[in-house]
Amino acid sequence: MLRGYQKKFLDFVHLNEGNIPGLRNILESVAGRLGELKVSSQRQKRIVEMAVYELKQARLAERRLSEKLNLLEEQVKLLEEGRD
Repeated sequence: MLRGYQKKFLDFVHLNEGNIPGLRNILESVAGRLGELKVSSQRQKRIVEMAVYELKQARLAERRLSEKLNLLEEQVKLLEEGRD
């Protein structure tokens, strides 16, 4: 069951030959795939729940890194303007 999803995910990542989607797009794709999973046991359900939790943590970390990157880019721009 998971092998099919792995293939679909890898196909998504390699779309458009060289046009690699951003981390945010990949996380959204994974969230969609997790939502589509049909689990047949409590163990599988718990595994999917943990994956969803870890995905939320990854989204939060991505958002924080993106904000930090924007701040650093602004600081570099100000430093470059000050040098001129």
